[in-house]
Amino acid sequence: MSAAKRHHFLPVFFIKQFTLPEGNFYVFDVKKRLFKNHGKLFFPATQFYEHHGNTVFFGTEPSQFIEDSFSNYDSKVAEIIKKVTRSSNWQLQSDEWTMLQYFVNIVHWRIPSNKLKVLGYIDESVSLSDFRLKLFDSRTKGEVEIDQELELLKKMKADPDFHKYVKLILPAITYPEIFTKEVQDNATIQDFPFQLPKLISDNPIIYRKGTESLHTDEFIFPLTPTKLLIRHKAKKIRVWSWVKILVDMLTLVQADCYVAVTD
Repeated sequence: MSAAKRHHFLPVFFIKQFTLPEGNFYVFDVKKRLFKNHGKLFFPATQFYEHHGNTVFFGTEPSQFIEDSFSNYDSKVAEIIKKVTRSSNWQLQSDEWTMLQYFVNIVHWRIPSNKLKVLGYIDESVSLSDFRLKLFDSRTKGEVEIDQELELLKKMKADPDFHKYVKLILPAITYPEIFTKEVQDNATIQDFPFQLPKLISDNPIIYRKGTESLHTDEFIFPLTPTKLLIRHKAKKIRVWSWVKILVDMLTLVQADCYVAVTD
């Protein structure tokens, strides 16, 4: 399988941080309770992907615009993480804090474990406006009749390629005000300098409630092996060193299929 066909739901730049010095890691199958391939070491590019997961077709022509859009976000976030990891005196601008939180929302809708949530949103939609879309008549330039809109919506709901597109737009739909807030959400990047085995799962976001709106729910996200991105409602928080061990345990528990580990 060529690398171009591998569409990673966790970006390669991100999972590369969770490797051994040689650039690889072990993969634990949480359902079988065994290490994949009898403890073989894997490189990040070979894990956490779906075969053509973001490829859509216009007629008979394949398009990678969804994958390209995700890659654009990945590149922006990669630069922010570099800023945080390459200097002990790092400082982030307001828009960079925002982008990190938006990235977590992107990951939420991108990972396979939330596929049913994507399908649920599609199934419950009642108009094109639920996807920030409008249908116009090409001749009159006016909006079409409701029955025409509903007929198109029915076709879109049944189209697997549209399901892939919805993954891309749901972050903006479910978090529309994030880039217009005058006061950003409270967020902290908590450093844990002590070394534990590196660990990342295919379902890496730990929400406080899970039932709350994605733009208000507090969360913990492993930004790097030693840094946690924490969104919180209190102005300031105190994080004890043992929290990192608890986060790793929760990461193992809520993994969908696989966990990459260095030990």
